[in-house]
Amino acid sequence: MPEQAAVEKELAALRKEVYEARSLIIKTDNLLKTFHAELKAIAARQEASERHHLVGHVGAYIVIGLLAAGGAAYMIHALGAHERSQAKVLLDAAKKKRTAAEKAEREAADALAARDRASKQALEAYRSITSEDTARREKGLAALAHLDESHLSPFARSVLGEVEGRVRRQTADEAFTAGLAAYHRGAFKDAVTALERFFAAATPLPKSWSPDERTRAAYYLGAAYSSLGEHTKAVTRLEEFLSHDASRGTKAYANLLLGRSLEALGRSGEAKAAYTAGLRTDPGGKSSSALQRRLSRLRGSPAPGRTAPAPKTPEKTKAAPETKPAPARKPASAKKPAPAKTPPATKEPAPARKAPAGQGTSG
Repeated sequence: MPEQAAVEKELAALRKEVYEARSLIIKTDNLLKTFHAELKAIAARQEASERHHLVGHVGAYIVIGLLAAGGAAYMIHALGAHERSQAKVLLDAAKKKRTAAEKAEREAADALAARDRASKQALEAYRSITSEDTARREKGLAALAHLDESHLSPFARSVLGEVEGRVRRQTADEAFTAGLAAYHRGAFKDAVTALERFFAAATPLPKSWSPDERTRAAYYLGAAYSSLGEHTKAVTRLEEFLSHDASRGTKAYANLLLGRSLEALGRSGEAKAAYTAGLRTDPGGKSSSALQRRLSRLRGSPAPGRTAPAPKTPEKTKAAPETKPAPARKPASAKKPAPAKTPPATKEPAPARKAPAGQGTSG
């Protein structure tokens, strides 16, 4: 019995060990299962982390690629814009050069056409001024006055200027002679026409050419205009004459004519000044009585506050001996004009070419 108890005790101990071993095995199995689960979780987390890293790397590569592509595109665009701007600048410069070339070509063509026109006009004017026909010659001189000589060659300008000067001098001399002849025979309209032709021909000439003829022409033209009743033109020419040197008697008579024209225009104050200047110039001359008479009549006119009526034209074309000066070489008569009548043509002074300062007779 003791042996059986010992066996049972050993069996109980063995059973206890078996139970303990079984519990330990179960515990170990549970630990293994837990470890395995944890390993699986760690592996899953590792895989997720690797996936995240892969996605991050791929995204980074994609971003870097996009940035690189954007930078390359920007550089390409910038280079293209620069090239385009350079191309536009070159194109604009080419257009400007082309426009300038076309403009220069047009200007050259216009200059050539203008030179051809000027040459033709100069040739026609040359033929006209060298013609024997006076009217055609004067027409040619008028055309030369409006001719643009800048398109002509220096030689053509020189030749044309020389011929024009010679013809103008010849025309002016002829017109001056004809004007004086017409004036002295009482053809005042013809005298005006001829003397205006004289000034048309002489005006473009140098001022040093025939100053005496210019002065005398102004005197006779002013007197002719006064005789025709064209007092505005008469005033202009007589004032031009009085601005030059002449004999005292001639200047006194010119002042008389000037005063009469100013009176006819209603400019009494200026007429009074003209009469006074005539008396001051030649106080004892042949025109002094007429000057004094007209000055006295003006001084008896209404007060300065009132306007005196303009007097009638002193004479008609046929009855105008007082405005008709005698030829330069014809001596003046010593007889003074009668108060109620105008003096004859032989008593009126003509402008002298060169007269001493103290001389009061006509030239």
